[in-house]
Amino acid sequence: MEDQSSTVTTKKGSSKGLIITIIVAFLVIGGGVAAYFAINNLTSDKQKYFLAEKNSVDFVHDTLAKRYEPELEWAELTRTKPSESEIQLSAEYNDPFGGGGDGFNGFDPAEIINNSTITLTAQSDIPNKKLGFGISASAAGVTIDDINFYLTEEEMTLGLPFLNEMLQIKATDVGSLLSELIPEYVEPDEEIDFAEFFETAEGLLSEEDKEYFKEEYLDMVYDKLSDDDFTASSEKIDVNGNSVETEKIDFHLSEEKIKDIFTAVFDKLAKDEKVKELIEEQMTSQFYGLADESLIDSEELDQMLNDFEDGMVTAKEEFQKVSIPNGLTSTIWIDNKLIVQREFIVELGPSADELVKLTVNGTQLLTDDHITFAYDFNFEDSWDQGTLTLTGDSVAKDDQVTDSIKLAVADVEIAYNSEETLKDGKREFERAFSFSQPTSGEGSLYWVGNSAYEKDQMNAEHEFSVEATGFDRDLFTLHATIDGKQIKEVDIPSDNIKDLGSMSADEISAYIEQDAAAQFQKWIMGIMIDAGADLGF
Repeated sequence: MEDQSSTVTTKKGSSKGLIITIIVAFLVIGGGVAAYFAINNLTSDKQKYFLAEKNSVDFVHDTLAKRYEPELEWAELTRTKPSESEIQLSAEYNDPFGGGGDGFNGFDPAEIINNSTITLTAQSDIPNKKLGFGISASAAGVTIDDINFYLTEEEMTLGLPFLNEMLQIKATDVGSLLSELIPEYVEPDEEIDFAEFFETAEGLLSEEDKEYFKEEYLDMVYDKLSDDDFTASSEKIDVNGNSVETEKIDFHLSEEKIKDIFTAVFDKLAKDEKVKELIEEQMTSQFYGLADESLIDSEELDQMLNDFEDGMVTAKEEFQKVSIPNGLTSTIWIDNKLIVQREFIVELGPSADELVKLTVNGTQLLTDDHITFAYDFNFEDSWDQGTLTLTGDSVAKDDQVTDSIKLAVADVEIAYNSEETLKDGKREFERAFSFSQPTSGEGSLYWVGNSAYEKDQMNAEHEFSVEATGFDRDLFTLHATIDGKQIKEVDIPSDNIKDLGSMSADEISAYIEQDAAAQFQKWIMGIMIDAGADLGF
């Protein structure tokens, strides 16, 4: 694949940033809108265009959902019911020099690596807002365990292996404690909302928020597209060596109409109180629920929201100056209500003499047992040009699936290849992620394993290894064993608790310097004695 690039590096960064943003938005208008509409009555070319987009997106989505149904069902169980997952990590190191080097009196480091494990245990009950984590490790005959962390919407609890008691702080006490530590930022009556952790785990936008944007923005964009913007015709094309009779639909927007649509979007965003509420919620959640009167200065937050509104006004004004002499054109070729070929062209810039041209050309074949695609994303302006090629091939036959995806730009290639079998909820797979570039060389990450899902439990074994120039694949292997199951509830400890919220900052400092420090010293000395004995000191 040929690619040319100029040595000129000085560009108008702000203009190019706006152009890239606009290009992304064009792609959304050209296809992403379709996924949100239930178009059934095909009375216009506009409806046929978006139905083909929707059908193609749904086909790929449904195919992947069916292929990874066991994993998706388990993920849904962990989101909706109490569950526990235990992950055991270990490694295998094959000394290229045969071991027995200088090391510790001839001791082979591989003996430590190959006999070490880390175990992570995670319990979650998202609906009831409860989390629990445990960590233990074993190396050189020494075991460290009893590292535990628990979180509910009311309290946070930490257990350390050298402490006789567990440390806990309630959400209602965080403000008073932080006000002693950083009084210039936190008022004594402030409370931290631990529930924010769980809301973050559930996703950035709720279903209600997604529905709002669909109705307020996507519906608006869809309604602004008229039937006259779409033209249908018949055309015979070649797809993967096969001659196919297709329905061709051209979707064209003039410069005037593009600016009209974006102006409406910018105007709506600038005055949208719902969007401002979401921005404020995301800002406060960055501080784990502390109200804006505490760590977030209310004046700064108000200024940020005002800046957002001014930014939308500025974006609208700047976009009016953008030159899009030929508008945008998106053409799709449809066979059996699915897209088999597409072409997208837009040329825009800060002026008619500084245009950026983006084109997308490609074909795709979507059938129950074979998905293949080949797309070229081309970029060209006055300084440089380039092509990114994305190709893929997925064949499903009986219980076996073979995948191959390659992304290439200039002389860099990134590839993914896999062979998988799935039968009765049991999957075996060999996957490889590869990278190649003439000056950097080649390298691959191998991921081999198996998994089994049955109702309310799962187990899996994974092996990861790397192969590159001067690094053999069998030199180092990381093993991960996972056992998951549904549980009745997350068991939060209630005994032997040290309530930090009931203590002053001075009392906490004294506890750390005296009781905790003494317990730590006793514990670490025991660890060192055990480690020394095991190493022969």
